[in-house]
Formats: sequence, C-alpha cells, structure tokens
Amino acid sequence: MLIGNPDKFAFLLERVPEWCSGPFVNGLLYVFMAGEQYPKEVRTTTLSDDLSFLMDSPFLHPKVDETLCALDKKELFARLCEHTFSGGGFEDGAFFLPLAELENAGYVFFIVASEREVVILAGQYISGEEIALIDAVQLDLPEFEQIQQQMQAYYNGYMASE
Repeated sequence: MLIGNPDKFAFLLERVPEWCSGPFVNGLLYVFMAGEQYPKEVRTTTLSDDLSFLMDSPFLHPKVDETLCALDKKELFARLCEHTFSGGGFEDGAFFLPLAELENAGYVFFIVASEREVVILAGQYISGEEIALIDAVQLDLPEFEQIQQQMQAYYNGYMASE
C-alpha cells in the first residue's frame, strides 16, 4: 500500500505472508522523500513492531517549534541530531521517527512542525556516529494530516487485526 505522494513524502508498505511467523507481521517498508527511496535495497521489516512504534511516536503528534522550523535545513538537522543523540547515545525522542529496520540500514528520520507545516528530515550514518543530512521535505499541515490518517487506518484496520 502506498500512503502519501512519493514525489514529496510517502510510505510504501507490503505485508509478505510467507515471511510472517506467529505474532510477527513481516514485509517491506520504504520511505520516499522527494522521489528518493529509503532504504535503497530490499530489506525484511517487522511491520508489526515498526508500525506500532511509529504510531506511538512524534509521527502522530509532531512537536511544534517555530524557531526550529525557521532554521536552515542543515542547521535544523544538526540540532535535532544533537538533541536526540547527545552524549553519543539516544537521549530524547521528541523529534525522532522510530523506524528500526531503516535505522539498521543506516538511516534516521526526524520530524518537527510549525503552525502551518511539517518538516521531515532524513540522515544517513556515514562513519561511526557521524550522521549526514541526505534529504528534507516540507509538507503543509493538511497534506501531512492525510498521511497520518491513512497510516493510522492502515495500522488499525490491517496490522492490529493480524
């Protein structure tokens, strides 16, 4: 199922029954930002875990911070990385989108909102703990809320019943 617009921001989800075992719903999960797909290669995702964590994250209630949203994207990314990973470990998930399999593939995603829009940033580990900004998108609130609603409906109607 495609949720969103891959030319802006979208999720591509696909349950693969042959990969499922007991309570674990496995399949594929990709994030698209400005036409780019993350991760680039095929990876098995435990959808039941990743979507559960996503539904209990800033994805549903992005933190509103007008000052952060006004920053240049590189500066914003640096601040969100520092806020999230200060001291070399995970400190605060207020802006962090928890997508475990994408993290295992070397990607991290952040989200922050203003009163009018949502900014989503993607980074990639380039060496050790160093993370570089690789993509950023801005979505107006109604467009992002539609993605949220579709993802919640997918999760509640399909994943939660598995």
